[in-house]
Amino acid sequence: MIRGVLLLAPIVATVSCVSGQNARIDGVERVQAAAAAKSTAENEIRDLLEQSVRGALSLESATAQSQIADFERNYVSDYLSVGSNGAVYTLTDILREIRDKGANKRKFSSVEMQETEVRIHGDTAVATYVMRYSWQSADGASNSSIRESAVFVKRDGRWLRILEQRSNLTSPRQ
Repeated sequence: MIRGVLLLAPIVATVSCVSGQNARIDGVERVQAAAAAKSTAENEIRDLLEQSVRGALSLESATAQSQIADFERNYVSDYLSVGSNGAVYTLTDILREIRDKGANKRKFSSVEMQETEVRIHGDTAVATYVMRYSWQSADGASNSSIRESAVFVKRDGRWLRILEQRSNLTSPRQ
């Protein structure tokens, strides 16, 4: 009996070591998978932000219906926007303005996004960035720099905007 126990001891020790090693490998794989998912989510948010920049450059050709469709597709129904003037707008406010006034026709000569930071917290993402806008007006060239923050939530596998806030960094010439 003692001989049987002694013979089993090295086998049990080996199995325990292998099990512990497998647990460490599984843990490393989980950490690597989480890091890869976070990196993917950050890239998805950056892509959405870049789409906004491209959209801002092509507003002249946008129709009210295409702008409304973009908001309905990419923003949650209880979305809030805090303008650089401190005013708060709901998605309903924004859609009503587009329906009443038509598509935004402001044409920018350039729009650049800089200093982009994205943080992922599970199914929530927070992005901060600086938008630099340039345009021509009757008074000449104008530009504006605005610090923006955007919060996204992941629903049904898609990132949707839930909140944005803007703060002027420079005063635009009108």
